[in-house]
Parts: sequence; structure tokens; C-alpha cells
Amino acid sequence: MVFKAGKGAGKSGSFMFSSHDGKFIIKTMTKTELNDLLDMLPGFKEHLKRNTNSLVAKIFGAFTVETPDVKVHFMLLENVLKMYEFKDQYVRHIFDLKGS
Repeated sequence: MVFKAGKGAGKSGSFMFSSHDGKFIIKTMTKTELNDLLDMLPGFKEHLKRNTNSLVAKIFGAFTVETPDVKVHFMLLENVLKMYEFKDQYVRHIFDLKGS
């Protein structure tokens, strides 16, 4: 099994898939979310360049798969909680800020 699937608890109802090792996430998006992502991309890129230790999830790509019956937009991003080691630290809260 390469990915584990689950319906997101968020307002959009998007589906999320995680890689078997938990390092990557694929999240489905609406066309509006895709357009918003593309609009904010230059600023997001600059943020990551200025803040190399940022814990904001890095987005590796946004894709659209289209067949005669369905069109799906999704993004591939890092799972921040798996990419960074929290040695000797206790994570008390996890916040989902993408809709903010």
C-alpha cells in the first residue's frame, strides 16, 4: 500500500492521502482552492526563502488529473510532523491553519 486515504475533517470535505511512511500528503482541492494557491505562490515562495526553518508545510506541486468522467485537483505536500524530529519535546497542540 503506497497511500492511506481518509476524508478530511475540514469544511471543504477534501480527501487526504498519506504515504506509507507518513512523510508526504496528497490533498484534493477545489478549483477555487487551486486558483487561490496559484495566486499566493509567489509570496509563499518568498516566505520559504526568507524562513528556511519554517514549519509551514512545503508544497511540492499542484496537479490536475482529468478523464472523460472526472476532473480532480490535488497537491503534494510534506507532512511537517513526520519531516521534523521533535526529540525530547512534547507536542501539545496541532493547528490546521490552511483555511485561515
